[in-house]
Amino acid sequence: MSDTAMRPERSLNWHLAWPDEKGPFATGMIERINKALQKPIQDLGPSDLRLLIRQKIALEYVVPLAITAIRTNPMQSATYFDGDLLEACLEIDPLFWTQNPDQHARLKGFFQTVRIFDHQLNEKVGKVLPLELDLQSKKPAKKTKKRKAK
Repeated sequence: MSDTAMRPERSLNWHLAWPDEKGPFATGMIERINKALQKPIQDLGPSDLRLLIRQKIALEYVVPLAITAIRTNPMQSATYFDGDLLEACLEIDPLFWTQNPDQHARLKGFFQTVRIFDHQLNEKVGKVLPLELDLQSKKPAKKTKKRKAK
């Protein structure tokens, strides 16, 4: 999805052709998700982005916004702890990155110039960014181990 196709004044529901749901909702989380889906995209905050990414909703729209937020402040606290938006992005299924190599490149390019000092997040960065994307098969390429010469 190109950023130019996104209309930031419109909601994710509008982009996805989903109806705006009215409550009551079964749980607080479902209510928060529905509120985020009904907001204009330009009004989505880091906590909305983290929630939608964790629930795997509209990733093609929210991941570019999340990467922009991460590039501004990688360790911002979206909801629970410093770096939780970054962590949500780092735990996205590798298939998403394969299908969206431009977004993977944006994230990778940023982390080639920035170091994260949180050990656990840095470990996750180290797993996601080196992904070799096999664009032919739309699957993450398997890394082959080099054999040591005897």
